[in-house]
Amino acid sequence: MPFTLFNNLYQQKKAKLKYIMGKLSAQLFPTRTKHLKKTFSVPNFTTASPFQHRIDTMIHHYLVQHKINQEQTEHGSMENAHRQYWSQNRSYFSDFDHLAQDSYIPVYQDIVHNLVPYLQDMEIRRVNEFGTGDGQWLDYLSQQWPFITQFTGIDISDYQIQQNRLAFSHLEFATADLLTWTQHNATPQTLYHTNGGVLEYLCEDSVRALFTTLKQQAPRSLIFLNEPVYDNFDYAVDTNSRIAGAEFTYNHNYDYLFAATELTMIRCEERNAFGYRVITAIGRT
Repeated sequence: MPFTLFNNLYQQKKAKLKYIMGKLSAQLFPTRTKHLKKTFSVPNFTTASPFQHRIDTMIHHYLVQHKINQEQTEHGSMENAHRQYWSQNRSYFSDFDHLAQDSYIPVYQDIVHNLVPYLQDMEIRRVNEFGTGDGQWLDYLSQQWPFITQFTGIDISDYQIQQNRLAFSHLEFATADLLTWTQHNATPQTLYHTNGGVLEYLCEDSVRALFTTLKQQAPRSLIFLNEPVYDNFDYAVDTNSRIAGAEFTYNHNYDYLFAATELTMIRCEERNAFGYRVITAIGRT
């Protein structure tokens, strides 16, 4: 017990010192701070020298902790920081253009196949993918579900959406915030989908608002989510969403949030993939 108490005090002092050093570094290196704010979600630390790398790491720690502190009184502060990054990003998907083929398809193809009876029984007419990224996964779904004629990818990166329209003329794309888009475009008998981590960038209030809109405006629809789970988040205990992981995103309890917004959970399972835990939640409105 004394050791545990000492260790906790040590960790608190260490975290406080890191915060102070990061804040000081941010003030001394405003150009690097501005750059790291732009690359907040997936920070691009410089490799010019070990010294500069340490400076960047300290600044990023300060920026993250500052957002976490803000989250206590301003829900969605971390969400806003992530939104800024993804709306301006131009290089992430070109750097990782193999994700669908090498990662997502091998892990999720069984679920995609097993969804066919649900899609046909419920006469699903459309598929809307939130956070579509480079559109390759949506293209794969269109090949696996040829009986569905309309596939739409929504993303907040206008640059990426323009690239997708050139690459996949048979699919539809829209540049929009997913909450706003859904409020104006939700339709019945539609599959609403995320893959690879999308709702992790939204705070709990935003996810609740999305699910409520789907419940009210999209009857007889399916929801199909593939989202990461970080650290020691426990679905049996943790009902409130919590910031965690290397990108400091939101862990959500989808069993709890589905029930809270009167959605029906059909299937919720966890597996290990991509080096971390992932949750698949399938439900209906």
